[in-house]
Amino acid sequence: MIVFSSSAGDLTLSDSKQLRFLTVFVFYLNQGIGLGLFGFVIPAWLTANGASLSEIATIVGLSALPWSLKFISGAIVDRYTFLPMGRRRIWIIGAQSLLVLCLIGIAVLSPSAEEIALLAVIGFVLNLAVVFQDVGVDALAIDLFQEDERPTAAGTMFGAQSIGGAMSVGLAGWLLDAYGLPPAALAMAVLPIATILFGLTVREREGERKLPWSIGEPHPVNIDLQVTNWRELLITALRSIMLTGSLMLMPLLLIRSIPAGVSGTFGPTLFSEYAGWSMTDFTNFVALVSFALAIYTMLFAWKIVRIFGERNVIAWSCGSACILSLGFGSLPALWSEAWFLVNFVILTELLAITAFIAIIPICMRLCCPVVAGTQFVIYMGIANLGAPIGAYLTTVTAGAGHEQLLFWLLGSLFAAAYCWSLWAQPVYLYTDDDEVAGGTQHAGLT
Repeated sequence: MIVFSSSAGDLTLSDSKQLRFLTVFVFYLNQGIGLGLFGFVIPAWLTANGASLSEIATIVGLSALPWSLKFISGAIVDRYTFLPMGRRRIWIIGAQSLLVLCLIGIAVLSPSAEEIALLAVIGFVLNLAVVFQDVGVDALAIDLFQEDERPTAAGTMFGAQSIGGAMSVGLAGWLLDAYGLPPAALAMAVLPIATILFGLTVREREGERKLPWSIGEPHPVNIDLQVTNWRELLITALRSIMLTGSLMLMPLLLIRSIPAGVSGTFGPTLFSEYAGWSMTDFTNFVALVSFALAIYTMLFAWKIVRIFGERNVIAWSCGSACILSLGFGSLPALWSEAWFLVNFVILTELLAITAFIAIIPICMRLCCPVVAGTQFVIYMGIANLGAPIGAYLTTVTAGAGHEQLLFWLLGSLFAAAYCWSLWAQPVYLYTDDDEVAGGTQHAGLT
């Protein structure tokens, strides 16, 4: 029997390993909504309605932009909070509320496929809400998960994100095709509403409030960790980020996410114009792949990282992605074959998520608890910066009629990442400096 808390009727995250995993799973489901809706469904809908690659790239790029500016939201989350409800929970609940408002706004405004600017703005605001929720959950995980729990936590978090993406792509794609944008948006609002209700039932640590007007006090651990001024926050974060291992990790984070921008921008065109798929065919395929990847991530990816080690997994993934991209770009005659496209997408996504599951525990290990939100989102912001870069590269290559060049360029980037992963030894070592960043001596940084 799973017992979530030491106190009857009280769900406290710090007291229960099972509740911690359940909580990050539930919260991470919602991240798939923004990523799925504006990463796949809206681009596929626009493609079916005759939008150009540059118009689609505008929406994909602007929707991905909040993920590249996460360091700003991370600093805000670290600096300001309502400690009686914990360090992170008030931000998570607030971000979920904004996400719901954005989805309702889509249903009310009902933008057409020609209103590119409006769709881009909505995509930006919606993903901004998801980013604040993401920052809060990531920081919560760093605050509460133990070192031996983190690989499993990474698998749970990103597996849940994939399931959320699969649900949003599959359901929203079908509803959008059959009934239009407003019903699809309203259906997407159900999950974050339920998540808000769940978030109001748990506490981060014992004795805190569940609601702003409830009885409870700030926990002493959170009082000690809470940053009280901007100078302290920025100096601590800067010193942690400037560690050798931290700097060497950043190129791997950046290159890993470039294919996400490519697939979001060029994927619908590749499947519709080359293979003759309909929008529903494409969104159903993306949903199925996302769900399968979620199961793989939660059940197997973290085990692979534990067995073979972070360095080997990252290097193998980058090397394999290099060969895959170069091979795909060299065989354009097969792009009209559905089996070829399907296998390319599946293998690419499999390698990307496996590499990320190996990178996440490294990021967590390097984070100082005092500024965990800021430092971790700097890592994730760099990782997500690859998506708009990928969208831009698609525009200047495939958008200009040089489709093969796009994949040859991807292959070259992954070749560089492979070499870097073998050379950047300090990334994988738990040195004394890393120990400072990890928090055992974090007081010395402040």
